[in-house]
Amino acid sequence: MDVASIARSGMAAASAQLGVAASNLANQQSRATHEGRAASVAPVDPSGRSAGPYIPLRAVQTSVSDGTKGAGTTVAVTPDEGAVTTEYDPGSPYADLHGFATVPNVDVLQETVDSIMAMFAFDANFAVLQTGDEMTRRFLDTVSSQGGNRFEP
Repeated sequence: MDVASIARSGMAAASAQLGVAASNLANQQSRATHEGRAASVAPVDPSGRSAGPYIPLRAVQTSVSDGTKGAGTTVAVTPDEGAVTTEYDPGSPYADLHGFATVPNVDVLQETVDSIMAMFAFDANFAVLQTGDEMTRRFLDTVSSQGGNRFEP
C-alpha cells in the first residue's frame, strides 16, 4: 500500500469533483430548444444557438483496493440525464410554441456544498502527502546520522 499514490488519487478525485461543480454552476442558466438533442456540452449550430440542453454532470467516486490496481479511489464523470427540466420563458429565443425552454436543473446550494467538500478533500489528501514525505525525510536523516547505509533496529 503506497500512501503517496492513495493521496494522489484522492487529490485527483477532488479535482474532478470541483471541475464538475464548476461546470454545472457555469452552465446553470443555459437554454436550448425543447426539441434539441441531449449532449454533455451542447454543440452550437452555425446560427450560434445550442442544438441541445446542457446536461449537468455527476462525479461518481469509488474505492479501489485491488492488488493489481493498487489502492485509492477513482472517479467517473457522467451526464445526469435526469437533471434537465423545462421552464416557462416565452421571451427566450429557445422557447417552443408554448413558451417553454429546456434548462439544466442545477441545485446551486448542493453544487456549492460539493465544491467546499472537494476543496477540503483535496487539502486533506495533500496533507497526507506532505506528512508521508516528511516521515520519509526524517527516516532517511536518522539512518544517515547513524553512520551509513545499514539500519539497525
